[in-house]
Amino acid sequence: MTRGYYFIVTGERYRRELLVSLKQLRQQTQLPICIASDLRMDVECDQFIWIAEPKFSSQDKMISLPMSPFSETIYIDSDMSFFSSPDPIFDGLQGADLLVSHEASLGLGPASVKAMITPVFPEVSTGLMAFRKTATVDELFRNWRAEYEELSARHGIMQDQPAFRRALFFTPVRFSILPPEYHYIPANFTRVVGSRIVCVHNHDFALARRVGIALNRRPAGDYAAYVDGLGVFRNPYAMRFDEALGFALRCLRLFAFLVPRALYISLKEAHPWAFRRR
Repeated sequence: MTRGYYFIVTGERYRRELLVSLKQLRQQTQLPICIASDLRMDVECDQFIWIAEPKFSSQDKMISLPMSPFSETIYIDSDMSFFSSPDPIFDGLQGADLLVSHEASLGLGPASVKAMITPVFPEVSTGLMAFRKTATVDELFRNWRAEYEELSARHGIMQDQPAFRRALFFTPVRFSILPPEYHYIPANFTRVVGSRIVCVHNHDFALARRVGIALNRRPAGDYAAYVDGLGVFRNPYAMRFDEALGFALRCLRLFAFLVPRALYISLKEAHPWAFRRR
């Protein structure tokens, strides 16, 4: 098989998520879908890969990715929502062996800082990856596992992305960055989009649906982003009256929440003794 989609799920929570994501993906593509799991699932898929000794961690992803039966693969986390076909992502593999998307800022907090090579080399998300089956991609996946084992042993870093960042830096693989429209993560403030959303990545499928619909409702070329606490925010000069009024009301609700919280934090920092449990 030349092209296809690949899910890797271990554990009941992720299998439940897969049922939702798989149903949506089936509505958007005719390409084959492979599932790797530690338990046979009663779902329609074109190929199943048995994970005999699951780790129930991100290590399952690292071990199983090289087992993809496709020469060109789009790997997808189980909590992905789809609003149109992600098939065009494969076109990007004509000029690269790996396609990934940026993680927010410099990464996932202290763990990412400890694993940093240089701040000018970004951390990328491993939640959606397109890759070709090549020797350098296989080398990348091997280096990823080695970096993960070293970081977990030396620093106790159990997240997989800091290790992937180091592996990507030291492996001579041709890679490119996906536009955020193809992998939108509504959990930070850095995702500004100007065209239609294809995928939204979030465990909360209801939130992902609201974000995807709201972002796709605006005209193409009208830049917008999801902001925690405020929802989707687009060019204020292009807002209709009802849209602007609704956004202003959301701002007031957020302000009413933040003011007492800020006062509480200030008092706690100024007089910590008054907040100790007696």
